[in-house]
Amino acid sequence: MMQGKVIPLNAKQARDWPEGIVSEAIKEKVKELPLMLEVKDIEKILPVNRTAIYELFKREDFPKIQIGKRLMTPTHLFFEFLEKEARKAG
Repeated sequence: MMQGKVIPLNAKQARDWPEGIVSEAIKEKVKELPLMLEVKDIEKILPVNRTAIYELFKREDFPKIQIGKRLMTPTHLFFEFLEKEARKAG
């Protein structure tokens, strides 16, 4: 469990953090999760519905792997993607 660090919830919070803190917090959180995230795992991480998650998987820039009908994303790349999106949104 991460102690003393919080992963930012929105783009403004991410921009206001000193460089490197977000990445450190992400690295710690990634250690607690499975190597690959499925839609059901992302539902527990993001406050969005299943449809929104499937829309993420449709994006060209979203890191994904499809094996059969299963959609997965490498956990570390998922958090890197979120961090990049938060910084772009600002």
